[in-house]
Amino acid sequence: MLLTSHLRRLSLTIMVTSLSTLKAQYETDGYVLVDNLVQESDWPELEKACDRVIERTRNGSWPHRRTVGKQFPPYGDENPDSWGIQHLMHPELGEPVFAKWYTSSKLLSVVNQLLQCEDQDLQLGMNFWSGVRHILNI
Repeated sequence: MLLTSHLRRLSLTIMVTSLSTLKAQYETDGYVLVDNLVQESDWPELEKACDRVIERTRNGSWPHRRTVGKQFPPYGDENPDSWGIQHLMHPELGEPVFAKWYTSSKLLSVVNQLLQCEDQDLQLGMNFWSGVRHILNI
């Protein structure tokens, strides 16, 4: 029990130190790479969802995409090459893993540290939370 308590404290200390370092890097460079933010156990589900969404976008059944050579909408259908997929958390896409990941405590704790804010201060878009509530049944 005592060892477990010490390990938890050590883990928290390392996390706080690591986040302080990330914050400094963010302030200096404007971006950070967070090692192991996606846990190995979460990777397969996210990767499979990505593969399904890429396939739907390529075959045209998910029209919300960004096309090569055009940075802003409207994108249209004249270019078959996509460089991005939009509305990953939209309920009609049917991939709740994205909403679960984007609202996970692990990701939010890093974002909060970098931006020096709390969860209630964050906003991803007008319709984001209504979509998340629908997907997660909350």
